[in-house]
Amino acid sequence: MFSQPNTSSASSLGSLLSTHIPPTPSASPSKTPRKQQEPEPIRLDSIGVPPASIIGKVLVRIRPSPTHPSVNLDFEDETTFQIRVDGYNPVHSIPKTLETNDLLRPLFHPYPLPAAGQGLDVRLTVVDCRFIKMKETAYERSDTCDHEWEVQHLALAIKFEERDGWHCCWATCGVYDKRDYGPCLFRSFDDVYLQQVQKSPKSSKKQKRRPKQKKNDNDSTRQAAL
Repeated sequence: MFSQPNTSSASSLGSLLSTHIPPTPSASPSKTPRKQQEPEPIRLDSIGVPPASIIGKVLVRIRPSPTHPSVNLDFEDETTFQIRVDGYNPVHSIPKTLETNDLLRPLFHPYPLPAAGQGLDVRLTVVDCRFIKMKETAYERSDTCDHEWEVQHLALAIKFEERDGWHCCWATCGVYDKRDYGPCLFRSFDDVYLQQVQKSPKSSKKQKRRPKQKKNDNDSTRQAAL
């Protein structure tokens, strides 16, 4: 029903990641460098569901969690998918957050913020969704250590029919100085993945029973009049 992005769209994704992923060097200096291609996923057996699971769906609500590094995506067909951070543990792991590029930021972090639990109402058709590989510089800094290293991780890139460009998010983890507004002492990156949220039968029954509430209110009013 929905066509895949054209060549210019794929090039836009390559441009978006150009600052994170260096071009692959040619095998010989005498050969012409190959055109940079979109990166392949790091993990072959990705957890969660394939990103293609949401292609063709109409996104109607975005609900970032106020306490965890996750975002709920509610679709018109009453399915919900959640963007999560691989290995996240709210008790034992290093604090983690979801970061976005400039295109996705107003959707995941709108201003003013919606009321708690309501989320941002939208109407966006997903025409492409995929994992992409990013390369970042992680570091650890202290009085006795100043170390940097490269980290490859998976990000999620989504393209909507109604909006230009790729909308990307990825996971970071960091430890900051205990003082207020202290510097970041440790920063690294983790993979994100997509998981479908299975709604409980109780929630479905509760939604079906909602119309009966109006009838009960009318009955109470009639009894009070008597």
